[in-house]
Amino acid sequence: MCAHAARFPPPSRIPLPGQALPRAARAVTRRVPHAARFRLQRNLADHERVHGPDHPDTLVARANLAYLHALRGEPARARDLHRRNLTDLRRRHGPDHPHTLNALANLASSYRDTGDLETAVGLHRQVVADYERVHGPDHSETVTARSNLAYALRLAGDTEAATALFERVLADRERLYGPGHPLTELARGFLGPRS
Repeated sequence: MCAHAARFPPPSRIPLPGQALPRAARAVTRRVPHAARFRLQRNLADHERVHGPDHPDTLVARANLAYLHALRGEPARARDLHRRNLTDLRRRHGPDHPHTLNALANLASSYRDTGDLETAVGLHRQVVADYERVHGPDHSETVTARSNLAYALRLAGDTEAATALFERVLADRERLYGPGHPLTELARGFLGPRS
């Protein structure tokens, strides 16, 4: 990873998630024909029919389809699939399983992408609390969840809380990864130029 740090773009060139998604969606829309979505939908239907709704292969197929919808700029469809995955993962693995926690984080991000920031912030708060409880405050997933919450707070207009969280994320990443790591640089980029 250290070799890649030198090639990592400066913080001012790092797109915010809301900036990167439209570019990614345009690229995917150009490169992924409608037939690919149809195949993923058929794949999901086949897995549900053969294995049932909460079989691991079905859950992966549903997550793949949700990811494609998000990239294609269809966040409401992605949200609905993430909500279904979360329900099935909670039933299959319980609330503290890593896959369940990841599904909750995906659902929170999909609410953010649909513009329902109040729900997104609430779910991101739950994700942070769950990761802190399960993995502790210094786990990399917890720090990432904290960063996602900060981003949702910023979008919701609570810049003071967002800045405080981004500062904590930066301190955590500097301590965990070092000052030149790409994730540390990303956190620094979210804070913007410092005086």
